[in-house]
Amino acid sequence: MNLWSGGIVKARPKRSKAGSENKVQASVKKALDALPGVSVMRNNVGSYRSGSGHWVKYGLGLGSPDLVGWKTLEITPELVGTRVAVFVGIEVKRPASTAGPRVAAGVVTPRQRAWMSRLEAAGGIGAVVCSVLEALSALGLSDVGKVGK
Repeated sequence: MNLWSGGIVKARPKRSKAGSENKVQASVKKALDALPGVSVMRNNVGSYRSGSGHWVKYGLGLGSPDLVGWKTLEITPELVGTRVAVFVGIEVKRPASTAGPRVAAGVVTPRQRAWMSRLEAAGGIGAVVCSVLEALSALGLSDVGKVGK
């Protein structure tokens, strides 16, 4: 028995980590970082109380995606050769096959939906993915053979 939320409750059953969101996220990050012109980093969001008692918030805010970064594009024809970085936001979700019986896989919160909508409206690339292939597709990079080179 564990003490949880002010009462005594049974310990939560352990879920399989084989397809956990963290593992999918690590695979997506590794694959995207291996591609030329693409760079993503983990966006942790939260807050903590500092030693002086002040609350410190970190990350891009509630609803922001798990992975953020950019994809470099070449502008043509009037600015041939000019490169621009397009902001990328990738929200990673656990595949449905690995969700526990009481956990919904792939659930996107209203705040996450709003964040992605604002990102796309501003010209960025936003996607909710459950695999490396979905992340590549979201970035228009279907050539999987380049991953890891």
